[in-house]
Amino acid sequence: MLTNKCFLCSSKKLNKVIDLGYHPLADTFLKTEQIDQPETRYPLNVVACQDCGHLMNGYIVPATAMYQDNEYSYDSSNSPVSISHFDDFSKQAIELVGVTDKDLVVDIGSNVGTFLTKFRDNSSCNVYGVEPSKNIADIAEKNGVATVNDFFNHDAVEKIKSVGKAKIISGTNVYNHIEDQDLFAKNIDELLSDDGSAVFEAPYAGTLVDETSFDTIYLEHASYFFVSPLKKFWDKHGFKIHDITLNDYMGGSMRVYISRHRPESPDVAKMISEEEKRGYFSEEVYKQFMNRVVGLKMDLMKKLYDIKSSGGMIIGIGAATKGNTLLNYCGIDCSILEYVTDASPLKVGKYTPGSHILIKDDKDIDTSITHGVILPWNIGDFLSKKLSHLGLEFIVPHLK
Repeated sequence: MLTNKCFLCSSKKLNKVIDLGYHPLADTFLKTEQIDQPETRYPLNVVACQDCGHLMNGYIVPATAMYQDNEYSYDSSNSPVSISHFDDFSKQAIELVGVTDKDLVVDIGSNVGTFLTKFRDNSSCNVYGVEPSKNIADIAEKNGVATVNDFFNHDAVEKIKSVGKAKIISGTNVYNHIEDQDLFAKNIDELLSDDGSAVFEAPYAGTLVDETSFDTIYLEHASYFFVSPLKKFWDKHGFKIHDITLNDYMGGSMRVYISRHRPESPDVAKMISEEEKRGYFSEEVYKQFMNRVVGLKMDLMKKLYDIKSSGGMIIGIGAATKGNTLLNYCGIDCSILEYVTDASPLKVGKYTPGSHILIKDDKDIDTSITHGVILPWNIGDFLSKKLSHLGLEFIVPHLK
């Protein structure tokens, strides 16, 4: 479905600013029997609202196609980086909001319950997850995390309200997947306790632009947030941003706490002023962005072709969603990469979408391999240290 109005302010004044061509669903890894079947590709472009500046995908794929029609392959408990991040995040939220053992914490897009488990471990609070992918929700239940196998909708809210209202409603790399922001805000308002806070961590659009992180754009991401349009949106719904910070998680994220009665953080005005100074709402900044993206593609492909022509053997390291945007935009397939490796049992044995490269276990990297392209560049240091014993030359396809 084509995006015809702004998700935050409803303006129909939209302008295409980024175009990455046609892509398959980046987070849908393929089973062997799917390789010979037709694979749908959708336009992957970003439009900017001319009234408020919000960035959105120009084409929206139905959520059921992304999270329910195929087996979901991401398990947050397989990532030491995510586990550590969620532990620190939960401790901050518990202290900032004042969570006790009598409170309820709800996580939207809760995956296998890793974040909620940290909340429970660090405060003894009650927890409830909302996860649309059945295979993932089943794992969460086995992990002892009560989970609604659904999207964050009216039915899910009513089911959780039977337990109680939430002191915290969280969403990590999930809020940016929501198309109907007004309905989402209504459901937040319905489920959140009067003294509670909602906290969202999502890729920050300013970092995306500054670091040319085009591979954080994919069909599953409906929005890319700046502070300025986000403040206006939540003001409209009776909430204030009472705490906001930037961090390096997922290559550059914004962590935003909202509540009904707490005063707005002075950092909000500072960040809005900085966004205006940096020209994020001008067309020129995106023309320069696309020039850098094309340059990255050309430089990377030349490097890979040179390695192959000199007899080198290359693999991809980390079957990351952002990696699939890179592979498909650059046209990298199994003629260039021997295979891709990953530590997740949910991905090993499957194939990357679009490029159809086999995913093997990290432990199966053989001695013929000379180079490794680190696809999740945001954890490049972690992966290069983990695999340093192999003696590979690592390539990190990212500009700053």
